[in-house]
Amino acid sequence: MTNNADKIVKNLEREKQRILQIVLRVVNKNAILLQGHIRKDLITGRSPTDTTVSSRSGFLRKTTRFIPASVDKGTANLDVVKSGINFGSIYAGVHVGPRGQVTTIRPKGHPYLTIPLPAAKFGSGEVKGPVTDESLWGDTFVRTSKSGNKIIWGYPLVQKGKRKGQAKGDAVPLFLLKRSVDVKARLFPKDMLSWVRPKIEEDLSKELMNADK
Repeated sequence: MTNNADKIVKNLEREKQRILQIVLRVVNKNAILLQGHIRKDLITGRSPTDTTVSSRSGFLRKTTRFIPASVDKGTANLDVVKSGINFGSIYAGVHVGPRGQVTTIRPKGHPYLTIPLPAAKFGSGEVKGPVTDESLWGDTFVRTSKSGNKIIWGYPLVQKGKRKGQAKGDAVPLFLLKRSVDVKARLFPKDMLSWVRPKIEEDLSKELMNADK
């Protein structure tokens, strides 16, 4: 009787491990798909929308990676398969969160945030350099606009050739000075889960049916 019980337990354990391997494979496959979806469709090089963000340097996109599936012990010592997406950029938490999340960003160590304006950015939207870089802007000065905004102006300098270091023309607005800015979350974990869940369910159904043939 004991031998039969031991045999049943061993068979059940083998079956559990077989199913776990299937689940791990399916979850990993779809975590990779979700990573691609986020990088391609949600983190773009275009202007942000209510459900996308713009990655000017590409750093946020490159540091968004899937977490390989693993098995952990959950409630009542049951096996739980875990995976997910890791947003590796330190500022990702500002953009990722539930609908309605708003993060207020304030400067540290100085009174103003410097928000780059078009003249301070490349066509891709990436900032050319910090406001303190005299080799880029030459002499800078602050003016207050009619609406009351403080703006740093400067003279963008020629970077190459015989005229290197000379001003390209008249002064242009470079950076907007703000005491703080409010940033709304645009990437919603619930939406990501809704995108990937049906794919996981469909793949699991197919894999388990084929495994029983």
